[in-house]
Amino acid sequence: MNVLTSRLVAALSAASVLAAVPFAAAHAETPKDMFVMATLLDEFTPLDPGEIYELVPEEYVANTYDRLVRVDLRDPSKFNGDVAQSWTVSPDGLTYTFKLRPGLKFHSGNPLTADDVAWSIQRAVLLDKGPAAVLTGIGLTKANVAANVKKIDDLTVSVTTDRKYAPTFVLNVLGSWPASVVDRKLLLSHQQGNDYGNAWLKTNEAGSGGYRLVKWTAGDSVVLQRF
Repeated sequence: MNVLTSRLVAALSAASVLAAVPFAAAHAETPKDMFVMATLLDEFTPLDPGEIYELVPEEYVANTYDRLVRVDLRDPSKFNGDVAQSWTVSPDGLTYTFKLRPGLKFHSGNPLTADDVAWSIQRAVLLDKGPAAVLTGIGLTKANVAANVKKIDDLTVSVTTDRKYAPTFVLNVLGSWPASVVDRKLLLSHQQGNDYGNAWLKTNEAGSGGYRLVKWTAGDSVVLQRF
């Protein structure tokens, strides 16, 4: 394999554009106001967070999609709200209720609501691809996910586990890439049969993260722009 087609070179410019270009070209042509780094693209195939199961695509998902919570990088024992503004745990330790931040939008311009959050988690389980195993770790299955992951109102969603787990474990699962929040309305508009928009999302993006997908060429390059 040509090394130039197996490396991702990400360039972050003053305009906040993250781009992938051949390494040699990046060294020669990258403006002084860009930050350049390289990584392998060998396993960067589908872009759907409900399907990917490799490290490099996970980094892509972390930048293009939001989650309910994220681990605090300064203190991994703590969590910060991402789309969640706050959360509580029921006295029996089974149900986690999340209040969402108001006014959030996807890159498409569609509003991000509890419908999207609940559907995203349900979708990942129902797709039954590699990432579903992460969510089944808290007892979510194809048989129970519709009942256990629910919209309470437009800005509230609840997740009920099959038994009591350490809250840090549950939050780690709900803060992982399989629980990325996807644009329900956009994906349903591209749904083929019962694929939950998977065929379309393999090569496109439906997130609300800090960066949006501009262009992707399998095995060659990816371009992201600050949202």
